[in-house]
Amino acid sequence: MKTEKTECEICGRKFGEEKSLQQHMQTKHEKEEKEFKSKKSSASMKKIGLYAIVVIVVIGIIYILFLATQIVPTGIGPVGSEHTHSTFTLTINGKTVDFSSPAEQMHTKEVHFENADGKTVHKHATGITIGYFFKTIPLAFNENCMEFKNVSYCPNGKKFVFSLNGKEVAIKELLERNLLDRDSFSIIYG
Repeated sequence: MKTEKTECEICGRKFGEEKSLQQHMQTKHEKEEKEFKSKKSSASMKKIGLYAIVVIVVIGIIYILFLATQIVPTGIGPVGSEHTHSTFTLTINGKTVDFSSPAEQMHTKEVHFENADGKTVHKHATGITIGYFFKTIPLAFNENCMEFKNVSYCPNGKKFVFSLNGKEVAIKELLERNLLDRDSFSIIYG
């Protein structure tokens, strides 16, 4: 007994040999075979096109996310447009935060700590505010609280003292201040 090895993709009829299938296709499905192959090819091209679009979109999203961490806000000049030094200290509950480790030194090219002393702020671009510098550390303010290294510090019986060049100032004034050469600013919480 002969087993059927091939099947017509158009009508489903089974044949014992490839040669018989080819003859069947030529006599019964000549036009349909061309349309079938065209549809099959078209479907393959659509799949390839869809995969290509998905890959391009994923690469685009990754690229945009990467750029989002690199984009400098409007109003900040190019690196090298200014060169100033100032000092900053952050004291939490009586202990001054140490920014001298290599990991703390360079968060952005525009403004960063320098000299591994953990206090000298080196500014390389125009338009840098103290608030922008804080974001690079990252140090954030929301409502009445300060967030630093995933810990929230809220008044709760304690207070904040914000100072600029030896004078106590409001947080808004400190955050909006354009960082100037030889500025000295600090935050004390406790």
